Amino acid sequence: MKKTVSFIQKAFLLRAREIGKGLDVMICFRKGKVASFGDRFRYFLAKFLYLLPIPNKFIEERIETLAHNLKLLLSTLEGKVYEKDGIFYLIPKGYMKTFSEALRETYLLSQYEEYPVEIEEGDIVMDCGANIGVASLIFAQKVGLRGKVIAVEAEESNYKVLKRVAELNRGKFGEIIPLRVAIYKENRELKLFLSQSPASHSIYRNIEHTVIRESLTDNFEVVQGKTLDSIVKELNLERVDYIKMDIEGGELDAIYGAKETIANFRPKMAISVYHRPTDPLEIRKTLLKYNQSYKCREIKKGERMLFCG
Repeated sequence: MKKTVSFIQKAFLLRAREIGKGLDVMICFRKGKVASFGDRFRYFLAKFLYLLPIPNKFIEERIETLAHNLKLLLSTLEGKVYEKDGIFYLIPKGYMKTFSEALRETYLLSQYEEYPVEIEEGDIVMDCGANIGVASLIFAQKVGLRGKVIAVEAEESNYKVLKRVAELNRGKFGEIIPLRVAIYKENRELKLFLSQSPASHSIYRNIEHTVIRESLTDNFEVVQGKTLDSIVKELNLERVDYIKMDIEGGELDAIYGAKETIANFRPKMAISVYHRPTDPLEIRKTLLKYNQSYKCREIKKGERMLFCG
């Protein structure tokens, strides 16, 4: 009996992070703003399956599928296509963990929205750091057929998946326009250093964030860097209503390149500020310099976010 208890305790310690995520989802809730109680409760219960002692990738994939109530539609050479709430997701091999994290943050925790910084029907949204399109798809569902989502992703393999999911969901809700560029303070070529994690590629090889820095390799892709202002002009956007930024330490430089957009349109903004210790203060100061009417507040929703509206 003692051996069994010790074994369970050891397994629990090894998987405590997953259990903690389930608990976070249960308690981080505002009525009408995040997922239903049923979805959150299913996710919470599924995380206890991580107490299983065998770190089996197939078992982990099944747990994540159950946690999010994903329905497998078909398997292709590109990956598996799942459906949830009318949205089709494409998950390449080895991406399930990354996908699950993104869905938890965007769908269950509503990480990129906090009143009054919320997406509304008909909005034009810019998703900077779109990865494989999890947030972009949820944003597109919210803006409806009258809105659109500009989904920006720099890394090639992520961009290919992003482009494919935009095609799979075309005509169902707001248009998703995928762009393969790196958001930056000026228009020029950049080195994008590749990470061991498909969600942590960065143009900053020596970024202060320890986990991201240690996951980066010396391998890189050459990508085109562009300012948000130049993208707005190229796409002839009449306005920008909402901007989400989670670009692995590039947020401040991206804002430097969005001066006209911020001054002219005053978009609602949800910005990740956990990559660098100076980001919360510097990003807030820069936004207020470009548009003094902003009111900003920092909130931890899974990750530290700065909401300005």
